[in-house]
Amino acid sequence: MPCLVIDHEKCLNSGQCVYLQPELFETDEEGAPVILIESPDGALVAKAQDAISMCPGQAISFADGDAR
Repeated sequence: MPCLVIDHEKCLNSGQCVYLQPELFETDEEGAPVILIESPDGALVAKAQDAISMCPGQAISFADGDAR
């Protein structure tokens, strides 16, 4: 099953993912995004795809398997 991943080297810490999809992302103490649901299903897949397309650093993607 595809896993949602963040490339923290590309991430701009803009907070767009957290703002747009709070059910999938939150920020840590340093303001970096954290994934809440690594393998979204159902309606959350569309929300994850929205976050992927809206990410200004193009840091969010789906990867095959367990990409932790």
